[in-house]
Amino acid sequence: MASVPNNRIDEQQCLRQARVLLVRHGQPLDTPPRSFLGHSNPSLAESGWQQARYAGRLLRQLWDQALIPPATQLWHSDLARAQQTACACMEYAPAMSMRADSGLREIDFGSWDCRTFAEINAEAPGSVEAWFANPMDSTPAGGESLQAVYERVRSALLRIIQGVAPTESVVIVAHYGSLAMAAGCLLGLTPPQALGVTLRRGCCGFIDRGALQWWGRGHDQ
Repeated sequence: MASVPNNRIDEQQCLRQARVLLVRHGQPLDTPPRSFLGHSNPSLAESGWQQARYAGRLLRQLWDQALIPPATQLWHSDLARAQQTACACMEYAPAMSMRADSGLREIDFGSWDCRTFAEINAEAPGSVEAWFANPMDSTPAGGESLQAVYERVRSALLRIIQGVAPTESVVIVAHYGSLAMAAGCLLGLTPPQALGVTLRRGCCGFIDRGALQWWGRGHDQ
């Protein structure tokens, strides 16, 4: 069996010791249910702003009750819906610094971006189901493989947590797919396993040194 390089082992240990709060962006404008939204860049809908503020209040409550370690940094994807959600969260925790990292972007869905599952399947029957069933071997035309997303997000996480003290947590605001891959990196899951870690809008996932907790009721879609 091939050995794992020492630097990769050190990185894995670093990830498994991290304390990270995961927050999904609010509902974006003009995005129907059961559709893919990747690198396209809509702003938040009004309901999305409400979800974002709910997440911010939730974080404030968790800190005030000392249920999670303090955080001085909030990192977000550079796409508008994540940045706006981060800004809403900052209304409740203004002491944090806020920084963007493009490595936290959503999966690039290529030709599937902004299209519903039904529209995609009408052109290529069964292709959406094939992606969900085996995403490692099924990549949308012009899009990004799941392995590439995993490695991109992993690199971003390593950049971020290097500047976080062991007694502190860090907040990450991003997307369905990129947060799932982040959870996978922090929990030691494979990319397909990580896709099963679903973070609902308005909810907070706290990964504390390899253990996952959920906070908040969350929202559909």
